[in-house]
Amino acid sequence: MIFERRGRFDPVLDVVGYGRAALVLVSNVRPYSFLRALAIQAAPEAVFEEGLDFLAPRSLTPRTLPPLLFALATGRPARNAYRGHDLDRLEVRCDAPLPLQADGEDLGDVTEAVFEAERRAISVLL
Repeated sequence: MIFERRGRFDPVLDVVGYGRAALVLVSNVRPYSFLRALAIQAAPEAVFEEGLDFLAPRSLTPRTLPPLLFALATGRPARNAYRGHDLDRLEVRCDAPLPLQADGEDLGDVTEAVFEAERRAISVLL
């Protein structure tokens, strides 16, 4: 599939209120994930007790991928990407069905997704 696209991922979805993007990563914690020992910093300001954060690259090309990977590795702002911090709600609309994944689970292909923060939904005792 990546060879068919020649290393390009054009905008295929709309992050409502922000703009067109190639993909979107939504998080309420940091780091977003790990690649072996490397922490992926898609949402470096995300805090569990607050709302949702997201990173949505406008497109991915051989030219824009290295700066995006650097941003993900360092937590620095990514150029060519939309960011949101401490949001209560985020809506995404896709041009065609796209895969949706949450916490490593495949949730199937969707044309729309709504992410909502449920603040103070649980109490944690330490």
